[in-house]
Amino acid sequence: MSLSDRQLNILEQTIRSVKASKGRAMCEVIAKALKQCGESGFTPNDWCGYGKFIKMIEAYPNNFSIIEHSHLRKEIILLEHNDSNQSAEQPQTTNMSFDNLMATHFPENRQSECIEQYGLGDEMRDFCIFSNYLRYTYHKAIADGKVLMHENVRMFHTGWFHNDTDPVYMIWGCVSNSPVCNLLRRSSSAGREYRLLFDNRVPEIVTFQTPEFHADWDVEPEFGHIFDDRSERLPGEIIEMLRSFSLPDGDFAGRSNEGIVIIYRNFLRRLLMGCIDDTRRRIQNRLEEAVPFWFKRNNKMCWLLPLRMGIAEDVNLVAVLEPTTLNGKDTYIAPTVLGLKEAYKCARVLGPVRAGWLSEAWRL
Repeated sequence: MSLSDRQLNILEQTIRSVKASKGRAMCEVIAKALKQCGESGFTPNDWCGYGKFIKMIEAYPNNFSIIEHSHLRKEIILLEHNDSNQSAEQPQTTNMSFDNLMATHFPENRQSECIEQYGLGDEMRDFCIFSNYLRYTYHKAIADGKVLMHENVRMFHTGWFHNDTDPVYMIWGCVSNSPVCNLLRRSSSAGREYRLLFDNRVPEIVTFQTPEFHADWDVEPEFGHIFDDRSERLPGEIIEMLRSFSLPDGDFAGRSNEGIVIIYRNFLRRLLMGCIDDTRRRIQNRLEEAVPFWFKRNNKMCWLLPLRMGIAEDVNLVAVLEPTTLNGKDTYIAPTVLGLKEAYKCARVLGPVRAGWLSEAWRL
């Protein structure tokens, strides 16, 4: 949901009001407090569930950060609390999220100019990939404490370099009551000017420590989420094959794809597990490779596993693998599945995607 200025102010004041909060509080505590606001700003229908409440908070990364202690224990941090330079007399930017500024200040023609100016790859011509890269790099910079803050201005390292040597930063926020959202080179005149706001400091590049992939670990898919919540991501050819197979025995032509998934859930479960095992053998035989990516939800390095869940031998689905420990044993859980282009967007945040099965997915 999109929050009004009033609602954002209520949310921030609620976090501050929690006893001994110091600008941070558990999500469930804040959600419960907001439910009591009623006509003052919020009702439970404003987010309808814990997951949507988290997404509501994540939509304003310049205002709040979320630390995950466990899957259902998350803490909200009010970012302005950590800015020692923040002054009560300064204009507030709570009505501007990073996503909104990106949408406003980076239309397609501006994106094309940036690609030419900074020598970015062809895949960045897809605005979805371009904006996703900047958004998730910003989120990682927040998680690593690598966003410079001065009053209502923020700056972070994009991970791009002009001519392979000159770092490209993104600066955004509010300067003299005017919104700003720009890319700039460190050595440019604008770059030198803005650095003065931060006492001549420059942001550090975000880093991703890639672990080793263990093809021998067990994989435990979360079937409930994959089949119940994300059935639309399953390959259409499999759904249509099941529909055609079933037609003589009943009226399956009019059933929704979700209905087909429910009926053939056990078959799809076995098919998914078989595809995962097949890919693990390919990786062990050095015929395939898993691709690392950063999982924003828990600030953890995870993996993208290619699946051939169709009639042809082409990769048409990607499993997300998150390392964990179950009953004392190292295991990958597969919390969800992605389409190829979505998987590419996730992987591209770390750097150029070189795996053969994924490298051209940006064209889809």
